[in-house]
Amino acid sequence: GSDLFLRSWFPVALFALSTVVVPGGAVAAVTTAVTESTGLDATQSVVAPVTSPEGFAELDGFLLRDFSLTITGRQATRARLVRKSVRSQVGEPFDSRTFGNDLQRIRNYEVFRDVQGRVYPAADAVTVDVVVEDRWSIIPVFRPLIGAGVKIIKLGYRDSNFLGLNQDLALFAGPYLSDARNSYVVGFEWFVRQFAGRHRLEASGGRDFYVDSYYAYDTDATISDIQVETLQLDTIVWVNIDEFARVPVSPGIGILTYDRSYSQLQGLAPPDGLAPGSAAVRPRLGVKVGRVDFEDYRYQGYDFELSGFRQFSVSGTPGFWGGSFTGRLFLRPHARVNLAFRGQADVRNNKHSADDIVYGGLDRLRGFPFNWLRGARAGLLNNEARILIHDNLWNVLFVQGVMLYDVGVAGKDGQAEVAQAAGVGLRAAVIPAFGMFSRIDLARSLTDKGLSFDVNIGIKEFF
Repeated sequence: GSDLFLRSWFPVALFALSTVVVPGGAVAAVTTAVTESTGLDATQSVVAPVTSPEGFAELDGFLLRDFSLTITGRQATRARLVRKSVRSQVGEPFDSRTFGNDLQRIRNYEVFRDVQGRVYPAADAVTVDVVVEDRWSIIPVFRPLIGAGVKIIKLGYRDSNFLGLNQDLALFAGPYLSDARNSYVVGFEWFVRQFAGRHRLEASGGRDFYVDSYYAYDTDATISDIQVETLQLDTIVWVNIDEFARVPVSPGIGILTYDRSYSQLQGLAPPDGLAPGSAAVRPRLGVKVGRVDFEDYRYQGYDFELSGFRQFSVSGTPGFWGGSFTGRLFLRPHARVNLAFRGQADVRNNKHSADDIVYGGLDRLRGFPFNWLRGARAGLLNNEARILIHDNLWNVLFVQGVMLYDVGVAGKDGQAEVAQAAGVGLRAAVIPAFGMFSRIDLARSLTDKGLSFDVNIGIKEFF
């Protein structure tokens, strides 16, 4: 009953809240039509609106008389989303740099199909209207992992603008099928882009399985004989100080808890260093530096994250410390070309092989099975050239082709292994209907010819 009540009345209450005038705020009115709080309809102005950054700069110093928002399209986004994003203040001089940052901040949420700023000049003042086109945000979750006698198919629901509040929520579940065991996986991902004001919360967790190729290849077992079940909950809060500072800095604090258990089947003796199970708590501190801007499914800018942690063992393997660096760089040397680079370096002082850093699988190293590279020191580099094929094919599709190259290295006790892969990919977004972004990559190992082509499928970019 309570669930039915919330689903029936909560959206109605939020919609009512989103259409009222906000007294004393930066945004004086939030509407689904261009209506100024002064009573002036901006579309009836005798002066054409200024829409370019160069034109905005010529109006610096004019009094900002009014600031309104026009929401078109699906109209699901709530007014408070934009109110938190806007720094331009009614009653103060108009500043083109602040206004430009307001527009980019709204674009960077990636929930609108289009964001436009329109400034209407008068004798000594300006009125501003921000026009955003809301898009459909509910998309399916489809994450298949098939190979080496194992099938995992995660199916579910993702809303990249949950309740119109700029929250990304995904819920998924599915079967785990192997030659030795059948079970299920379940999980969630929750990303709040405006947590406690303008900060960010990232949380994920669930029950998962994977086969440990490292231990399988170190024994006479087949790859599906050493299986790992994990129960995990991971949360982190990033404190947003000023994302448009000359050097944006965001400190973060988080905690990871997990329980991990191995299964040895067919009467195998446990391989050396293999723990039957372990549970741990891992608090961590980090800092993010830089900013990546988004517009029309393309990215520009840089960011990097530096973090350290101390793992405390509850049972099983002993505790240890570790650190990680992840950096991204996006360039647009041409209107049709988006170059993307991601580098990562990890270090740990773990004593047990079960706690090694691992690369490979869906989100790090394409062309290789899960946990292919492992060690106490590891690094990788992902490289992509994303080339625009068509930005509005049949008035429906945004299409990109991709050339990719991934390389990783990992080692321990003075020994290291290198893995390289290259391939091609395709990106496509259904623009007017959903704004749903789909990715498929086909990669082949350059260092291990015994591996076949790896197909990597996902929603949103690889990184």
